[in-house]
Amino acid sequence: MKKLAALVLLCGVVLAGCSSAKEGSASVTGSNGDVTTATVKVDGDKITSVSIDTKQKDSDKTKKELKEQYNMKKASPIKKEWYEQVLTLENYIKENGVDAIKLNNEGKATNEDLVTGCTISISDMVDAVKEAQKNAK
Repeated sequence: MKKLAALVLLCGVVLAGCSSAKEGSASVTGSNGDVTTATVKVDGDKITSVSIDTKQKDSDKTKKELKEQYNMKKASPIKKEWYEQVLTLENYIKENGVDAIKLNNEGKATNEDLVTGCTISISDMVDAVKEAQKNAK
């Protein structure tokens, strides 16, 4: 029984090591000096994991680190903080792919199923995710 358990465990380790998932990161500096960073895991052509964050040029913390202190909820038409809207974007990318996102001339999504949870400008985020996907090795 112990040999069987060891064999099963060994097979699991070997299979995990054979995973085709690859990781990539990229940063994009916006016209205002803010730096947006994206990290993705890609399996084949599909993004299976994505993390997006932005650091304003005059801040020591990223917007995700600031959470409610970023104080976007009051100005948001959907009453969501920045990190909540980015979570919606990250989930959308995992489900639909980054190429499915359509942007208007303000850099905001026009996809109906995305704008219900993300109304901020995301063009730099989309660019960072696309570059991270290219960099996945």
